[in-house]
Amino acid sequence: MSNARSRSTLAAGLGAAAPAGGVALGVVLLAFAVAAWQFVSNTLAQPGHILPTPERVLEALLEHWSTLAPAIIVTARATLIATLIGLAIAAPVYVVFGAIAAAMPGFGRALRFLALWIGGVAPLLIVSLVPMLVVWGGVGEATRIRAAATGAALAFAAATLGVLTTHGLAGIAPAVLRGLRHASLMALLLVVVCDMVAGRDGLGHMVMTAMAMLNTPLAMALTLSIWAFGLLVAAILLVAEWATARAVERAA
Repeated sequence: MSNARSRSTLAAGLGAAAPAGGVALGVVLLAFAVAAWQFVSNTLAQPGHILPTPERVLEALLEHWSTLAPAIIVTARATLIATLIGLAIAAPVYVVFGAIAAAMPGFGRALRFLALWIGGVAPLLIVSLVPMLVVWGGVGEATRIRAAATGAALAFAAATLGVLTTHGLAGIAPAVLRGLRHASLMALLLVVVCDMVAGRDGLGHMVMTAMAMLNTPLAMALTLSIWAFGLLVAAILLVAEWATARAVERAA
């Protein structure tokens, strides 16, 4: 009975409600943001190099698609590789500490606090170390993947241990999916940051190049591409997490 109650609580905590409402709200907020953007750029007569209209940004996206598409592929590939490496690094730690937490409730509470602390400071830690990683490893894809994989490993461990120490073994499948979502987004963030610092062919490097050329429409188009890519990854994994939580709830 207690295990069933734990699973039911877990399902509620992971979002047992259908995500359609969240998607609808997101669409409404996006439409409102675009309308506000159009209003500000037209009504206040902002210069094009400061705040281009949505139409100009779309034109820049289509105009530079031949160079944008390869940069998206480079960023997506680096994000995928870094995420997989981060999972390989974090998985043994997750298994060992998860087993200890399941056997020792007192240790589990301490580990839960540690997971919250790691999840909070990991982005700041890795981003602040990126310049040093560039100095030590040089400019190239290896440095980009190394930094992103480290951040992905920390994000995965923090997210999964946070769920596991709260709900026990009943939450292992949703915990892994949540950790994968956090790890992939952290990897994407760090890949883009590394591109901005010392990249040559990714989206972050293209953003910095566009800004150096005062091509604000292209820079905004690239920024929106990064945002859309991250949103797509997060949405897919969030729906998978929701479906798993529903399955856990039905099993309870």
